[in-house]
Amino acid sequence: MIRRLRLRNWRAYENLDLELGPGATFVVASNGVGKTSLVMGAGWGLFGDASNVDAAKEIRGDADTATVTIDFRLPSGVDVSISRTVDRKGKVALEAELPDRTITSQEELDALLVAELGADPSVLAQLTIMIHGGAAFETLAGGEFDLQDHLAAVFGVTPLFEGARAAKDVAAEAARALRKAKDVQRTERRGRDELVGELEQVVEELGEASAARSAQAAAIEETSETITCGDEWARYAAALADRTEQLEAVARDAIELVDSDAAGLVDALLEREAELTAAVAVAEKEAAAARGKSDLIRTALADLGNADATCPTCLRPLSEHEAKQAEAEHSKHLGELDAEMAAAETRAEDARAALVPVRDLLERARGVPVPLEPEISVAEADVSAARARLEAQKAELQQIDEKVGHLSARGKQLQEALASADEEEQRIRELEVLYRREALALATHDALVATGNAITERYIEPLAKEVEGRWKSMFGAGGLSLSSEGRITRKLGGRTLEFGSLSGGEKVWALLLTRLLILGASTNAPFVWLDEPLEHLDPKLRKVVAGTLAKASSGSGIRQVIVTTYEADLARQLMEDVRSASLLYVTSG
Repeated sequence: MIRRLRLRNWRAYENLDLELGPGATFVVASNGVGKTSLVMGAGWGLFGDASNVDAAKEIRGDADTATVTIDFRLPSGVDVSISRTVDRKGKVALEAELPDRTITSQEELDALLVAELGADPSVLAQLTIMIHGGAAFETLAGGEFDLQDHLAAVFGVTPLFEGARAAKDVAAEAARALRKAKDVQRTERRGRDELVGELEQVVEELGEASAARSAQAAAIEETSETITCGDEWARYAAALADRTEQLEAVARDAIELVDSDAAGLVDALLEREAELTAAVAVAEKEAAAARGKSDLIRTALADLGNADATCPTCLRPLSEHEAKQAEAEHSKHLGELDAEMAAAETRAEDARAALVPVRDLLERARGVPVPLEPEISVAEADVSAARARLEAQKAELQQIDEKVGHLSARGKQLQEALASADEEEQRIRELEVLYRREALALATHDALVATGNAITERYIEPLAKEVEGRWKSMFGAGGLSLSSEGRITRKLGGRTLEFGSLSGGEKVWALLLTRLLILGASTNAPFVWLDEPLEHLDPKLRKVVAGTLAKASSGSGIRQVIVTTYEADLARQLMEDVRSASLLYVTSG
């Protein structure tokens, strides 16, 4: 994540120092202030020439040099400060400071970025930096991403594509020789036919090996799924055991209060809580009753002290002797009620005191988390067997890849042998050899490319479905397709529209959508900088796209989204709607 960007004599800025944080940040500035300068500076400062920014042309005014400094936190947590200075002649000085060393070569910095961010800088520059808003889409090849080599590396099929390129080079060489040939004639020679037959056998075996590779890759995926399910079940069992252990600890602390094991502890504590609560209520009721009787007796005693004391029952006047007897009886009863009330209050207080540890233990027991049981149960023995099977499957896959490489090399050798077999024959024989050589090389190329694309397509299919689904949710119809080479097309009715045929708003949404999904799925890059991506959109699409960008940093992987815009009102609204979004105003200078 880019934590700080400093520009000196760069385009619109003489000196600029921006501190940036995680989440979505909308950088608001008026047109002409230098929004593009910020994104160009970030791209060149981090990726150098891979950003396709001509830094010498970005030097401000009459200054001799321009400097871009970026404080960048790598996914591993290490901080690196990258500083680039360029002069008018295009000479660049690079210095990247890490805690343990200083990097001064682009190759070493590229290696660090590849190791940390999981992709080549040229790919990262395409995915993380968008310059000039919608206009930049027209500067890319066909307006799309050049990602085939990157995706091939991610999915482990680079050897297949390298073999395909080698085969295509052979085919091109044969085609050049064919153009030089002038005569056509058929020749018969047993040795040559044997080479052709062997080469055809190689092509056939290559096709079988490619099919076997696809099947083995599918088996590896299935075994990996079994291991994943088993690991989830093991984590569940461990969590369940931990819960039981915690409940047993609570049960041990509660041994003097309830007689229960870990399984029935909560119920037992609830039952004890109910008993004590009821005891408190009964005691308080008894105390209240005694207090009421006591109050009545005290009132009666007060009446007996009057000179005209009367019997409360028959209302006749009481003699002095009768009044004293009644007073003695009431005093005796009052003492008994006071004792009864004190005893009841003591019982209530004891019950309330007993409730405290019961409720504390109950809170502890309830606070022990209950693990979520996985949908699929896999025995430990099955997981162990799956791990052993996976290692064997990987070893077999490696053998298949070695066989594919061997067959490709053998095919090339046979093609060369076919070329040399007719060196002393007439030109027509050479022509025939070249035709066969070209055809077989193209067949090898097509077989390798088809296999590589099939594997890549299978891995990229979930990503492509996500792109298509989000497109339909926005435009309602006409699904968007993402190929394994990074090509973007749209199906509309019975037609397939190429990227160049999409409208401006469709291009913006298509590239932003695929950019964010590919970035999160195939790299470790935690940021994306977008220069005025809302500029060419209609109001409805602008609001949806802006909302998507504001929320993009809350997903897995991407932690920082920087969007430049002149739409201050929209940015303020998004900052209020999305908690992680922030607003940054920039002026030139």
